[in-house]
Amino acid sequence: MAMVKEFERILAQETQEAQEVVATKQESEKTVHITERDLALIRQICLPYKVLCESMGISHGNLRFRVTILVRKFGVENRTSLAVKAIKMGLVRPDEFQYRNQV
Repeated sequence: MAMVKEFERILAQETQEAQEVVATKQESEKTVHITERDLALIRQICLPYKVLCESMGISHGNLRFRVTILVRKFGVENRTSLAVKAIKMGLVRPDEFQYRNQV
């Protein structure tokens, strides 16, 4: 029951964020809608999950869910591919990423 409530809360938050789209990029025939919070996560995607959770103030499960959603949106298989594709699409520059030794 708690998991269902957490999922509903996350879904409601994602829906609200989707209404605040800050960047849309065309790639082939697919449009990827990215919110400001998604961009913040992408910029920090190189950090370990524990550091990301603390930085974003969310649970480990919520973070994994958000990363999975982003990976699916971009049509990639993992966090590294997500970072590379975000750079190729022009959403972020390589110098915008945060790394462990910068935190």
